[in-house]
Formats: sequence, structure tokens, C-alpha cells
Amino acid sequence: MSGASDLQLFEQLVLNANELFLSNADFVVINGISKPTLKKIYAEFLASVGVYLTIADGLAATNGTGTNNRFFTVSGGDNLDTRYRNDAGTAVAIGQAMNAAVSALTINAGKAFPLKSANRAGSVSAELPVASKAVLDIKVIGNPAGKFVRFAWYGNGTTAFGAPDYGMIFEAADTATYGSTGVATQVITRVTPWVEVAISGTIVTRIYRTTTVDGLLISITYDKAVFDQTAGTAVVLNGPTLPGYSWVIDPVCYLPMAPARVLDSLKVNVGVNFPLASYSRAGAVSAAESRLNRAILDAKITGVEDGKLVRLAYVANGTTAFGGGPNYGMIFEIADAATYNTTGTAVPLINRLDSWQEVPGEGTLVTRYYRQTTQAQGGITVAITYDKAVLAEIDGTPIVLNNQSYPAYSWIFDPACYRPAEKPVAAKTKGLLYSATADELTVVWRYSDTKLMRIKIGRYGPNLLNDIGEIAEQVSSTLTLSGTWTVLAARFTDWIGPYQVTAVNNGDGGGTVQSTGGNHPINNTTTPTAEQLERSVYADGGLLVTGNGQADEMVIKWANRVMGHNTMTTARRYILREDLMLRIRPGSFEVHGEITALEDIVIGNYFGLQCYDPGHDQTIHFFNGQDNGRVAITPTVAQYSGNPATYPNAWGCPFAAASAI
Repeated sequence: MSGASDLQLFEQLVLNANELFLSNADFVVINGISKPTLKKIYAEFLASVGVYLTIADGLAATNGTGTNNRFFTVSGGDNLDTRYRNDAGTAVAIGQAMNAAVSALTINAGKAFPLKSANRAGSVSAELPVASKAVLDIKVIGNPAGKFVRFAWYGNGTTAFGAPDYGMIFEAADTATYGSTGVATQVITRVTPWVEVAISGTIVTRIYRTTTVDGLLISITYDKAVFDQTAGTAVVLNGPTLPGYSWVIDPVCYLPMAPARVLDSLKVNVGVNFPLASYSRAGAVSAAESRLNRAILDAKITGVEDGKLVRLAYVANGTTAFGGGPNYGMIFEIADAATYNTTGTAVPLINRLDSWQEVPGEGTLVTRYYRQTTQAQGGITVAITYDKAVLAEIDGTPIVLNNQSYPAYSWIFDPACYRPAEKPVAAKTKGLLYSATADELTVVWRYSDTKLMRIKIGRYGPNLLNDIGEIAEQVSSTLTLSGTWTVLAARFTDWIGPYQVTAVNNGDGGGTVQSTGGNHPINNTTTPTAEQLERSVYADGGLLVTGNGQADEMVIKWANRVMGHNTMTTARRYILREDLMLRIRPGSFEVHGEITALEDIVIGNYFGLQCYDPGHDQTIHFFNGQDNGRVAITPTVAQYSGNPATYPNAWGCPFAAASAI
């Protein structure tokens, strides 16, 4: 080719390119052939990648013929977009893809999950589309092993039972027999109460706690808008011929939950290295004895000299190896701390035939006391608290710790468990005189050289709860229960106060907030609002049932259950527990209390300790308050310790009667 022809060809190519790339027309003719311009190609590209609200919009934007400009996408809202091909004006779905608005919840819309197809009594039901589209997530917490749980019914506003019903029914079935018998029982009924939490838009989570299966909780997240499309018509999955009848909640939604482990100062030691402690013996450290770490919860060893170590060496645990029937004794040893690591020498302190006393505790817990020994180390007292149920797992098999080939051979009791010997004190006259019946304790002490004080503590009022009763005095120089007493304050109302407490869930309305517990019945009737669960009285640490005696200290422990102001009539139930202790010494009461919520509650007011003492109405003295001593009580004037900022250390206020007591 010549240079002129090359130039001509190049110029023609430039003209053609300009027409294809720069023309505003959709098509141009080049060498007799119609070709789409860049404008046309780009428009078709935009149409093919465009997302339209409706299928009609997508069809209108594409031409439906050839290989180009035939594809479009229709938005699926907050879930999946659908891809279509325009076949001569007909939309043909060719796939789906997640859109930008999809979330961990909405991704399940329209899918079987969290429901799952299953064989029930030999049949597999069809899917119920409205359930698959609406139900986005389910959590079954605390489901017993070997059980299916299924979503069986949703009222959706049906009036078949009267007022619009929005309850749900959940059923449980044995996995082993579901495929053969198909038997399922309701664990949530349509009238079971629920709590509902708004999540996003029309998506809500409903939470059920069943009372038929201990600890079972069901949480279901669903889109109300989907169910609302058929509002008034129940969503039914519990009819043998209906879609969804065989379907269950996918087992991956089941979350087993162990019972809550309530820890106290003893149970916190289960499975840990206390009170047993790892220690080096003769240069070696033994492995732990895991069963004893679970069983032994506390130890108190009194009278241990400085520089000594005490260890548990043997637990007979019902062995018959020694003849004469099962033996449950224990062996304890004592060693010098200075040489234990080098020589490992330990000598017997208590042997398996030594006698003991055993005091039951909570459940299967016991405390065993060894107060005397047959060994030379007399005077040491060992108290060991352990769980009998753990040792009973291998009853008849001893646990050996005095052979170096066994676990815990080197282990000792943690020195934190050792107590020095108690020093003897001179005998003295005890300060309290008492008389106890099953329901009332009367305590007398010497208030001065010439006067006695008498207090009665018993079960009083409409609730029969333990409380302060009568206060009386007597002129006498001799401690006595008899004689002539002058009553300073008769029993009138509660000293240990009531509550204004509300149940968060499942109350009966309650109306005006009223006090419950203490001395308060329902609306000034005789119907109680609390009950006493237990009550025990101790004199110098010993449990007392009835009778008279002397003591330096009396302790009363009791527990009550209290109703809420909205659970004391129609929905009568107890929502709060109080555990109380009253310690009595000559001239003083000490009160300790702990409050435990039995469900979700709101405490508006707790009136705590109150005082009804009309006999002591002459003077009052606020310790570390604004008055330097006693001042006269003025019934119509509020009297107090002073501005807290000025008198921050005010701490008590003794009263005095006309008799100055």
C-alpha cells in the first residue's frame, strides 16, 4: 500500500471511531452495516445492572431480544434481589442474590431455617411459606436432651376464641419416637404470657418462659408485617393434613443450659485447691485428688502451734477392709513445716477409730468435728465440711493419701485454715436469761444495778412473721423471768419493716401501691401478704427448740417470702425472699438482712428497721449529732441529728423513758 492510501485508511478509521464513540444516535451505519454506538451500549449496560422496584419497570427498560439489554434486577426490599431475563416481554427469573440491606436476621426470610422438615409418624409435610418467610430466628434455651421443639400455631389476631388472639403454641416431642408415633405435647399454650421486644422496623422478638419444663425458655424473632398480610387468620401448623405439621425447630437452635450454680462461701470451693493445698513433701509435689477437691469445702483446725502443718491422710469412706462393718473414719497427720519439704515426716494426729460429731448442713453437706484425739497432740480440734454425695459416688472405696504413689500424698490443709488455741477465760455469769416456746422468745437482761429489761420476739401480726414484740421493765437486782413487769411498749406494729414492691411481669394490675410483708395484710383485712419459711433460735451457738436457760448471746435466724402489691390478689404469688438474723446481747440488738428477688421486681420502698416504743418518750440523744447530750422529745416536732454535711458521723439515737431506763 502507498503512503497516501495508508493515510486515507487511517483517516477513515478515525471517522468511524468518532461516529461510534461520540455520536448521540443509538446506531450508525459503517460500510453498510448498522452498529450500536457507545451511547447505546452504555445505556444497555446501565439497564442490565439496574435495580428496579417492579418487574414491569425492568421489562420497560430492556428490549427482550438479541443477546444485549435483556437482563435486569428487581429489589427484594431488605432481603434478596431477583435477577430476570427479558424474553420478548416476559420476565424469566434466573437467580437471587443478597442485597446491601440484608442482615443476619432477614437473610432467613423465605428460607426453611430456623424451621426444618422432619418425618412425623411416617409422613413429611409440605413447607408453610408464610411461616418460612416470617420466622427469622428461634432460640430454645434449656431444652432437655432427646427432645424436638416445634412451632405449632400463631393466633395472628384470630377471634375464634373471643378477643383477637396473638398467642403462640409450641410443642415438644421425643426425638426417638417422633418419626413413628408423632406424639407432641404443648409446652407453650396460646395463653402463656410473653415479653415482646422491638428489634428493627416490623421485626420483633418474643420471649416465652414455660412452667411445664423446668428452665425452658423460647425466643422467636419474626416479621410482623408478613403475618399481618393475613391478619385475623391463624397460622396453623398442628393439623395432620396441613403444611408444616411435621416440621420442627432446627436442633442447631437448641441451647442447653445447666442449672444456675448458686455459690456461697462453701460451694465456691467445689473443685478448687482449697481447703486442700498443694505442697512439696520430701522434694516432690503430688498430683491433686480431684474427688476430694470436689467433696471437701472447708476446714477449721484450732490449736495448731506455729511451725506445724496438718494434712488429711486417709478417708475410709465405708471400706470393709478392716472387718467389723463399713468404716467411715478419717486419718489426719501433723508435720513440722521446717522439715516437711526435706524429710516428709508426718505423724498421726487423728486415726480412723477416733470418735467424731457430725452436724448436717445444706442438702448433702455435713461438718464433722474431731474434738479429742487419742494421740499425743491432744487439744487440736479439726472441723471439716464436705459433701457426702460426692464421696457416696464411690462408697465402700477408701481414698488413700498416705502412700507416695497416690494423689495428694504431699498435700496439706491450707494454713489459712489454722486457728490458734483458744485461751481459757474465767467463768462468769451469763448476761441473758431466756424462755423459749415454739413461736416466741422472751429475753431478760440486767439494765442497771436495780432494773431489768425484758424483750419478747415472736411470730406476730396477720403474716405471723418473726418481729419485736413487747418491751417491759422491772425493778429488781436479781436476774429473773418472774416478778411484776411494767410494759413500756406493747406489741403494735412491725419493727422489721414492709416493702412496696412490684412484679415486673404477670401482675394483676395492683391499683394503688400498698405495703406487703411486715405487719401488713391485704387492704387492712386479715389476708396475709407474706409467709415465714423457717425460724431457728440459738443460745450461745446451740440450737434451741423450747425451754429456759442462760446465755451470753442469743441469735434468731428466719426467712420470709413476700408478695408484691400486684401479686397479692388475683395472681397471688411470692416475688421476694428475705433472710434475717437478730443477734441479742445484754443491752443491744444487731440485725442483719439479705433480700433475694424471686423474679424480676422493682422495689419502690423498703422501710427497713422501724421503732415503735411509746414507753421511751422522754428524751433522745443523737450520738455525734448536733446536741451534746439528751434532749426532750417533742411529739409534734421533727427531731434529727443535724445537717449530714456538718455532722457526718452521727450513728445512733438512744431513747429514755420517764424512769430513765
